[in-house]
Amino acid sequence: MAKFIMVRKASAGGCTGQTEITYTTAIGDYTANGGLTAVFDTTTNQGAASSGATGSQTDGYAGDDAGAGQSHSINGVEIWGSNNAGHTSSSGNFNVELYGSNSAPANATDGTLIVTLETNHTGGTASDPLDYTSSPTWTPVAYRYNWVRIVRVSGSDISYMAELKLYECT
Repeated sequence: MAKFIMVRKASAGGCTGQTEITYTTAIGDYTANGGLTAVFDTTTNQGAASSGATGSQTDGYAGDDAGAGQSHSINGVEIWGSNNAGHTSSSGNFNVELYGSNSAPANATDGTLIVTLETNHTGGTASDPLDYTSSPTWTPVAYRYNWVRIVRVSGSDISYMAELKLYECT
C-alpha cells in the first residue's frame, strides 16, 4: 500500500464541489529518481527509486503551471509518498504547505502561502500509511501556479513524492 497524506476539502470557501485539475506543465524540484514526470503520472503505488525525489535536499515542492491566461482555485490536495520509504528517507518530521502565485516561482516559497495543511508530521516507513481526511479550512484563490511544499522540521531526509493531485472549486 502506498503511504500517503490526503487533505481534501469538498466545499472549501463556498465551492459546491471539486474537480481534479488537468496538469499543463509540472513545476518544482522533485527532479531526482523518477523526477517530476513520476509525480504527475497517475501512479500512486511506486517505490522511492521510481518516485520524484529531492535528491540531497531536505525540502521540496511540486505543482502545476496552468498556462498563460489560465488559473486554478485549489480546494483539495492529495499526496502519495513512495511505497517503500514513505514521504521521507527517515523518521524526521515535516510540514506540508500549499502555495500559489501568478508568476513563475524561483523557489518553493516564492509565492503566497495559501494554507499550512499539516504541521510537524512524523515521517516513517511505508508500512505506516498516512490518511488525513479532515482538512484545514482555507479560502481558495485563483493562481496560475499552484504547488505543495514539503518542509523538513527535523532530521536530514530526502523527500519522496509518488503522486500529487490538486483539486479546484467547481
